[in-house]
Amino acid sequence: MKNQIPVTKPYLGEEEISLLRKIIKSGWVTQGPYVEKFEQKICEYTGAKYAVALNSCTAGLHIALKILGIGPGDEVIVPSFSFIATANSVIHSEAIPVFADIDENTYNIDPKDIEKKITKKTKAIIPVHQIGLPCQMDEIKKIAKKYKLEIVEDAACALGSEYKGKKIGNISEITVFSFHPRKLITTGEGGVITTNNHRIAEKARMYRFHGQSISAF
Repeated sequence: MKNQIPVTKPYLGEEEISLLRKIIKSGWVTQGPYVEKFEQKICEYTGAKYAVALNSCTAGLHIALKILGIGPGDEVIVPSFSFIATANSVIHSEAIPVFADIDENTYNIDPKDIEKKITKKTKAIIPVHQIGLPCQMDEIKKIAKKYKLEIVEDAACALGSEYKGKKIGNISEITVFSFHPRKLITTGEGGVITTNNHRIAEKARMYRFHGQSISAF
């Protein structure tokens, strides 16, 4: 056990401890001004118009699929190589995950195999930017447009990644990030949806509060 090397180890120092102390003293231990500021920073960094903070990336994927109307009997194409939360979010929506093969050079979902797996029941694609390496989004978007499919980017590990000069989080209509301790930055647990669509952002906020439209403030 002494010789174990962790996959990642979050660096949390005095600055983080000091901020946590301020947050606890403020009384806002859920939602509140610091969460709002965090969402604003995510928007500034990714270039997305809206960001909605959540308790996990899995919750974000689930909410995204619900907003898009994905439900019983629908099929959603996911990569065969990913953390199980990607497929679980489809199952939580009572839909069916359909596994597409990956490109052996990138370990990301193979656009050619996506097209092979499309049926009349297919409603969406969830590309995963594996270990932060962006998928071939141009090819995936062409396929989605051709078959009228939705795209939800699972960008759990991809905060800071860029695709052809554009930040991940500002490419598709919905992108979801993770802030688990194994990610580039952590909030302990947590996730965020980014979008440029006001309706999607408002719906995500309502789902976050179990349908309430009244703000935490």
